[in-house]
Amino acid sequence: TRAVEFGEQDSGTADAPILYRAAEKGSVQLSGGVGLDGFTGVTDPEVRARLNTAVRDRVWQVSLVEHLPELGETVTLGPRLELFFNQQAMTLARWPNEGYTLVEEVPPQDEEDGTGGQFTYLNHRVEGWGEEKEAWLHGFWRYQWSDEHLRIESIDPHKRLITLAPPRHRFGYSKYKPFYGLNLLCELDQPGEWYLDRDSGILYFYPPASLNGKVEVSRAPSILRLTAVSHLTFNGFTIETAQSDGIVIDNSTDIA
Repeated sequence: TRAVEFGEQDSGTADAPILYRAAEKGSVQLSGGVGLDGFTGVTDPEVRARLNTAVRDRVWQVSLVEHLPELGETVTLGPRLELFFNQQAMTLARWPNEGYTLVEEVPPQDEEDGTGGQFTYLNHRVEGWGEEKEAWLHGFWRYQWSDEHLRIESIDPHKRLITLAPPRHRFGYSKYKPFYGLNLLCELDQPGEWYLDRDSGILYFYPPASLNGKVEVSRAPSILRLTAVSHLTFNGFTIETAQSDGIVIDNSTDIA
């Protein structure tokens, strides 16, 4: 549930380094994940109405609050909850399923009067996201070297206008820049996609194969955390299913 911590007292020396080694390489997994079971079909009529008609009978649900005390974030670049199936990371429900759509135009904007962070979109499919609880966009809003996740505040289908919730992108926005939508229940339409309703604590999943496989969510922020340690080696372990960095090394030397 949290990182295994090593401090100065766990150090070796140059003449007597300490080695932690798996009996056989790759045979020992150090995992920050929690296994999920108890999946059932989706029966809530409101949820089924939001799902694509072609896949609504292929989507499964499970109560995540019965497995985790805190649900955490699913979108941010910091520590975030991810879903794994047979040790492969799954995709938070998104559109387009691959690649990007484009910003059409950026109207004149003034941050001081609240009109900042607006743009019009090209594809009318975006209008279906207006009913989503927590819809996000990921895009390269001004420069191709500066991407950012931004939450949708509102969608005006008559003007084809998206307004983004603050804080907004620090470099502003330009037309024809690429973005995609994510964390969208209505776009859960591809095998391997999932969505978490953080209000109800229910996770929805369209598995890429039979649910007899291993389903996990990440829980521990990191797996190993070393602070002021020296002359320490880890050999042959599989490090997996953390919410952030698998191994964190701070103010340490001779760590392998």
